[in-house]
Amino acid sequence: MDRFVSRFTDLATGFPSVLGLRLYVGARLVHGDLSEYNILVVPSALVENAIPSNDDQEMDLQVVLIDFGQAVDFRHPEARSFLERDLSRVRSFFAKQGVKTMNMKDSFEFVVNDAEELAIVEEECVGVHSVVSDPLEAQS
Repeated sequence: MDRFVSRFTDLATGFPSVLGLRLYVGARLVHGDLSEYNILVVPSALVENAIPSNDDQEMDLQVVLIDFGQAVDFRHPEARSFLERDLSRVRSFFAKQGVKTMNMKDSFEFVVNDAEELAIVEEECVGVHSVVSDPLEAQS
């Protein structure tokens, strides 16, 4: 059991930022109500679309998010505040568990800046202006 706790702590260290990035850039969504209650950590063998890992199979854990009923497109007028709230809640939970994570400002910038970089790459590939570029800038 201690091995799983150790592995969970490893996952949690960068989790709020990586989680936001995968959801924000990959799915172009902001959860809108993310908390520890919407995050499951399960063995990868139980996940249909598991993310491949080079880790020991016995220790390979996968994070699964649930409850997307209130998720919004990342261009939604409230996306910025929802993203900040999501990151803050998850960071707060891990802080209570004694897990040090990226600070809020760095977490937010990590997520948003990677989305902007993706928009630039998409624009170069497609040759047209992407709707992804600077989704939150107009809201500031």
